[in-house]
Amino acid sequence: MRIAATLVAALIPVWLFSQGSSSGVSHLNIPGLPRPAAMGQALVADPGVLSSASNNPANLLNPESAEILLSHSEWIQDVRSEYLTARIPVSGFSMGLSVRSTSIEGIEIRERPGPPLGTVTARSLSIGATGALEVVENATFGLTLRYLYEKMYVDEANGYSADLGVLYKTPIKGLIGGVSVTNLGRLGAFRQESSSLPTMLNLGARYGLTFDEFTLLLAPAFLMRLEPSTPMAALGAEVSYLEMVSLRVGYQSGYDARTFSAGLGVRYGLVGVDYAYVPFSEDLGASHIISVGVSF
Repeated sequence: MRIAATLVAALIPVWLFSQGSSSGVSHLNIPGLPRPAAMGQALVADPGVLSSASNNPANLLNPESAEILLSHSEWIQDVRSEYLTARIPVSGFSMGLSVRSTSIEGIEIRERPGPPLGTVTARSLSIGATGALEVVENATFGLTLRYLYEKMYVDEANGYSADLGVLYKTPIKGLIGGVSVTNLGRLGAFRQESSSLPTMLNLGARYGLTFDEFTLLLAPAFLMRLEPSTPMAALGAEVSYLEMVSLRVGYQSGYDARTFSAGLGVRYGLVGVDYAYVPFSEDLGASHIISVGVSF
């Protein structure tokens, strides 16, 4: 019992440094895909883009395209994630599936000062299904349901979560608005008490402009972490050349050790590769996220 208690106590600062939150299943706070990460998690309104469905499930809708993405992230404090997500069009309806695994390796087990008794790995897993469809003209609704699993040493917990989202195509050309609530749910008790999830309320917009062979996207957003109540501002920008090469930058408030991010996307035919760089202050280093996707 003392070993397990010491392990859990040791894990708390790791999660705090990497997320700024002590809610259950803290890996849900880590950007899992490079395009949203590079653009400051501001992609609340980004219709038809599979990688943005984690910010708003209504973004998934694209009845003309199937797609699959595989992503790997190296977060700080030795937090690593693998993310697999796919979209399948079904007669005007889009269905998505996702699996995400996160681990922290080499956590030392101690009962007292001195050499560790050994090391363990903490693991988190989420499996989700998403659906999105146009409910009325210019308005899209999306829903994601997830199974959650977390293990720390000998303790395990299961839970569930849901994301809800709406997109609206405004009468203004190029302007789209979106609202979503993500990570609604609970994580079961490791020992005595269940944990709340890092629930977020997200409001955002996307405005697109085209200049000859270039496309500019601007994505401002207001994000509210509900427990504890924390307002956050986010802004993302993307410049693309012939939809083949994209440069991205982002800003997000609300974290002590990170604000700005950047990224790059390259697409050739049906294949796309994306990368995000998220630097941290306080000598925490930087995080890297890369994905490979195929659309057909």
